Amino acid sequence: MTQIHHPPVHPTCDDSSVAFPQGNYRNRGLSQYPNFPNSLAQTTIHSMLHKVRKVMQLKFRSSFRFAWVPFWHTLLALLLLPHVAIAQGSDVENLRRLAGQGDATAQFNLGRIYAHGQGVPQNYASAVRWYRASAEQGNADAQFSLGAIYTSGRGVPQNDATAVRWYRAAAEQGNAHAQFILGLMYNIGQGVPQNHASAVRWYRAAAEQGLAASQLNLGFMYNIGQGVPQNHVTAVRWYRAAADQGEANAQLNLGVMYVSGHGVPQNHATAVRLFRAAAEQGNADAQLNLGAMYANGIGVPQNFVSAHMWVNLAAAKGAARSTEIRDRIASRMTPAQIAQAQRRASACSASSYRTC
Repeated sequence: MTQIHHPPVHPTCDDSSVAFPQGNYRNRGLSQYPNFPNSLAQTTIHSMLHKVRKVMQLKFRSSFRFAWVPFWHTLLALLLLPHVAIAQGSDVENLRRLAGQGDATAQFNLGRIYAHGQGVPQNYASAVRWYRASAEQGNADAQFSLGAIYTSGRGVPQNDATAVRWYRAAAEQGNAHAQFILGLMYNIGQGVPQNHASAVRWYRAAAEQGLAASQLNLGFMYNIGQGVPQNHVTAVRWYRAAADQGEANAQLNLGVMYVSGHGVPQNHATAVRLFRAAAEQGNADAQLNLGAMYANGIGVPQNFVSAHMWVNLAAAKGAARSTEIRDRIASRMTPAQIAQAQRRASACSASSYRTC
């Protein structure tokens, strides 16, 4: 599989008053669509996309570094669709009857029931059978779900090319999630030859339907000039569209744009607001960046207690070099301040970031 490499551009240090912390801000996990439990496709897609997560560092007028966090999202394929109530007892039998009579919607819903083991024993082979029956009648949701089945290799041999065929069938009917995943497959060259222009085409189709994940991806493509001419203003527009929907990585990337002044007038206070919004969703990169802003007094008054708290939270998630950065901040603090920061970090984490 072809990997995406973004060569680093190291920061300049032309302001000696901004002395620390230094760090390489990385994404430690893949963003998930909110409010949906894990699907059978999640593990496979997570593993596939983890291989291509690279960072492109930007040049800033400070000694700490920000990173563009690539946008590969965990696919929660079978549950991205509008919720369908799970039938029980005689309802299951009625669903089987309708599916057996060729009702495409019933076939799709029966496939979902078997895929998730809700109302019936979980059975991927049966899920495949009913998804396929529905997909072959042109049901876009079933086509998308069947693509996810082939991506995961549960109930069928894993086959990216077949997955792409079903994603494409759904995408061509306007299924935004299929368009997003098809764009992703083109972007990384999995199941199809790598083609960034085709990735942009499908990302755009889903982004224009309002899918935040695709808006984020499209913004990233414009930001680095991959598949389209580089255009920071357009990148900001798509980042903002996703950020306004609460997409944490978009908030993070848009914050970096405000720090750098790429595509927008430089505004550190706005960057802090965006980093905070993502940090309060548990985004480790945003937590690290927010801690750096506090440590350096950029966009906010310098506050080592707040800096230590946010970097400590990032360290708990394993953010790269966060422990080193936290310790450098601690070297400027009194024992009482460190204890206060630790208490605040514990309370923040225990409240799921509601009392930070």
